[in-house]
Amino acid sequence: MYMERQMGTIIKIQNISKTQKSLGLFVIVSTVCFLVYFNEYRVSEIELKPCKLMTLNPWDESLKPFMKNEPPIICSNREQLMFVDKGFLRFNETVMEKYQIDTRFVKCFYSNLKRNGGDKDVIFEDEVKFVAPIFIKSHVFRVRCVDVNDNEFYDYLHFNPVWNNDAKMADDVENESESKLSVIIVGIDSVSRSHAIRNLPKSYRFLLEEFHAYDFEGYSKVGENTGPNIFPLLTGQSNRNFPFVLHLRKHADALPLLWNEKVVKNNFATFFAEDGNDIAVFSGTGKSGFKDQPTDFYFRPFGLGTRKFEPMIIDLLGKASEFCYGTDNYLELEIEYMKGFLMRYQSKRKYAFIWNNQASHESFTTLQHEDNRLLEFLKWMQYTNQTKNAILILLSDHGYRTGGSSLTHIGRAENNKPWLMVHVPEYLKRKYSWIHETMLQNTKRLLSIYDIYQTTFDLVHDVAFTKQKNASMIGNIIRRNIFYEIPRERTCLDAGIEKRYCMCDDKMPVSTDNGFIYSLAKFLVNEINNILSKYQSECNILSLHNVTEASVTYSMSDKDTFGRIPNAPKGILNKLLSNFKTKQDQTGRYFILFHTNHGNALFEGTVDYAEFGPKGIKNEMTMIEEPFRLDRYGNQSYCVEDSFLKPFCYCKNFKQHL
Repeated sequence: MYMERQMGTIIKIQNISKTQKSLGLFVIVSTVCFLVYFNEYRVSEIELKPCKLMTLNPWDESLKPFMKNEPPIICSNREQLMFVDKGFLRFNETVMEKYQIDTRFVKCFYSNLKRNGGDKDVIFEDEVKFVAPIFIKSHVFRVRCVDVNDNEFYDYLHFNPVWNNDAKMADDVENESESKLSVIIVGIDSVSRSHAIRNLPKSYRFLLEEFHAYDFEGYSKVGENTGPNIFPLLTGQSNRNFPFVLHLRKHADALPLLWNEKVVKNNFATFFAEDGNDIAVFSGTGKSGFKDQPTDFYFRPFGLGTRKFEPMIIDLLGKASEFCYGTDNYLELEIEYMKGFLMRYQSKRKYAFIWNNQASHESFTTLQHEDNRLLEFLKWMQYTNQTKNAILILLSDHGYRTGGSSLTHIGRAENNKPWLMVHVPEYLKRKYSWIHETMLQNTKRLLSIYDIYQTTFDLVHDVAFTKQKNASMIGNIIRRNIFYEIPRERTCLDAGIEKRYCMCDDKMPVSTDNGFIYSLAKFLVNEINNILSKYQSECNILSLHNVTEASVTYSMSDKDTFGRIPNAPKGILNKLLSNFKTKQDQTGRYFILFHTNHGNALFEGTVDYAEFGPKGIKNEMTMIEEPFRLDRYGNQSYCVEDSFLKPFCYCKNFKQHL
């Protein structure tokens, strides 16, 4: 009994220890989230300056080495044996004959696809034998066929837009009209305005000449990558406001997404398609996604289904990749899915958002091969009258971001200036006489994704063209409806654009051939090593290799040292003597590109330098946010799991690991 009690006591102590560890971990995570997301945001003078827009040349000389005409990625040279037409699954008789397959002697089966408890998995139900043509009572389904000898020759995933038990019936959706508009948003990852001009010339021209779309030159990103720019589009808020969804695996269902607005839920048909299962904004690696299906038409189950088996047309076509599923690339599939949605709800109110990663995310050259595909879709929309009572928006989140062109000065500027074009039906311009001139004017003004949210919010609530009320404010951000004038003196703070992405300051180039700039770069490298300090056994200590570029911005307060800085020299005599100093006061904000040893990593970092810091410390340096990695680092950081650390860590045994 004594031993049993002792063992029980030990187990209790162990359980208490585990509980304490779990509680401690929770406290640490909660503290980090609080510091990162809720700490008071320090506003810079750059963000408070009225914006002077930078004009970018899409054909800048420095970009020529990256403007290559490379062959398109061919998914498969096989031709599709089956297709869905108005809900009926049919054989492509011409192709069947070409492949010498007699449809009279084949056996085919379909199995419905179902979400399996959320956004992470799908399952297939039992197979049902059928004879084509047949109306398939399933939204997404796998089709498998065998020949007379039971040899499998077809295995493919299809969708039927006509049948969707998880979507509203068309009769339950409000009709479109001149006062009851739809919103259709087409987004492609990593496309700057300049990149669209270079690589989508046919689509760009068609949008201007046929859709009379407005081309916004002052549109700026608000965050580094996709998530920080898509969250504001759909919620009107920074992704920083939702740390539990981003980092603690809370489901995204309760987010204040625009399609969750009561008016949209009750009166609109809704659509959300995103490719790239692993990098999806709400459902990618490390996130839980949606527990329940978020919109009437939702592409993710189909995307997950493509990873469940290797497709076959006569022979195996290879596993689904980031670019292709079988014979199709993902932009093709998303477009076909959206076409089915638009036709099912023809003349009904719709809120539709398509987001494509495949076309441009991984390479600077692949977007050019999507021009014809996008153009065909735009022509189809015009021919089928999809935009008669709809606002059509084409946009991106940022420019090309890693490696290649992004390492040039103009490439980094393009990264901050994504693509945005907006089509407005002609009758609205006639009905509201101010719209055309105001929109033209706004194409030259500073705006952000927060404004697109506000505009779409007003559209679904039928107040987009009523007398403009006070602009909606969230903290320092003022969300503005783009159908009304955006102030010429607008600031980055007003638009919600973080300081490192604010393109409204005048940067001056600085020679890298001096010790001062190298001291700033070494300071940044030391700060990176401080970030990695707890992982010294896994990651190499970095050192400065070289500095490739530097620039600086000054503000009036930088020069006003005397009287405002403790311990700085004071008095009239010191002021007079300072005028005769041979050494110039170098106080300012510096932007530095530098390489580190180990992996030849390229970073861009920002340092505030003060001859006398705010507390009187001489030659004070302050890192402004963490440096960000500009080149690709592949698997160099395989030894750490934290995605925040991966751009900085070069694993000690990386070469042995290879």
